[in-house]
Order: sequence, then C-alpha cells, then structure tokens
Amino acid sequence: MSYNITNENYVCVLYKRGLTLKELALIYKCSDTHIHRILKRNGVICRPSYIAKRNNIEKFWDNIQIGPIDYCWLWTKSTRKGGYGHVKWEGKDCCAHRLSYQFWYKCDIPSNLEVCHKCDNPKCCNPTHLFLGTTLDNVRDKVTKNRQARGTTNGKSKLTEDDVTKIKFLYKTKAITYTELGQMFCVSKSAIAHIIRGESWNWL
Repeated sequence: MSYNITNENYVCVLYKRGLTLKELALIYKCSDTHIHRILKRNGVICRPSYIAKRNNIEKFWDNIQIGPIDYCWLWTKSTRKGGYGHVKWEGKDCCAHRLSYQFWYKCDIPSNLEVCHKCDNPKCCNPTHLFLGTTLDNVRDKVTKNRQARGTTNGKSKLTEDDVTKIKFLYKTKAITYTELGQMFCVSKSAIAHIIRGESWNWL
C-alpha cells in the first residue's frame, strides 16, 4: 500500500517532539513501518522502544487525543474549572495546554505570561492553537471574540440587567448618590461608579 505524506519534515518534527511511531501512524493513517522508513530516509535516529523507556514528556502526550495539525488536540484526563486540562507535573498543579506549549517549543514560559487559546477550546493542547500573552491580552481576546462572561451569565455578578437599568434611571432622574445607590442594591460605591461611567454593563 502506498501512502501520500507530502510533508516528511513535519513527521520528523513530531517524532522529535516525543510522539511515537504508533501515534504518528494513527495521525497519518499508515503503518508504523512506513513512518520508520520516512524517519530513516530523513536521517532521524529512531528510539529503540524495546530498550529505552519512554520519558515523562512522552507519557504526557499519551493523554492528548492527537489529530491533524489543524484540529484541536483534546486533553483526555482530568480537567479543572473552565474545562482546562489539569496535570500534576514535578509536584505542581499545572494546566495541560501550558505544558504542551512549553514542551513543543522547548521553552520556559515567564510567570507573568499566560498561554492563550486561538481556538477557544479549553481542552485543546494543540501547540499551534496556542499563543503567549498577558492577562490583559487574554481578556482583550475574549472580549473581541465575545466570550467574556457578561451580566447575569457571569456567576460573580450580584446585579441583573433590570437592576442596572434601574440604577441608571435613578441616577439620571433623582438626586441620589453612588453610596445611596450602592446601599439600595447591596453593592459597593465603586461598582455603581463603574456602571454610571460605562466601565461595566456598557451594553445596556
């Protein structure tokens, strides 16, 4: 049987990143023998699976449902709040997609940066779907894609759309202060100020 794998260099890159012959064979829908021939043809020395134990990074990739490069690669183990993959790594609780980025690009991620999703799929660990950014970058990305929890869809909200409409109406038509409005609706003075200035609930 002949297999049409146009980018042999990418096969080699995936293998060097820790994927096994079997995993590559599944991705490209061919035999592991064919993958072995591609690696050999491109001068890649194969890991003798019968001698060398797979290291922890290779085991990490086992927990990811790896597919074509343009697909989401889903984490198959435990998840944390928000649906993000969760893994214990070197005694620390880590996000699976953050480790995926680190292992794939072989880099240390600065503590002040987040690993953000282009695909908005929290379980996705495909490194080509990930990018580094600050917390502010991530929030802006969420807002741009309209997935930031707003109003009553945000579990932390103490107010409803109706409450905010009443607050704006009362402030415009009555001689009432931020403090008094906060007491009426059981929120802080600053929360009222953010509403009146259009810094929150600005779609109403």
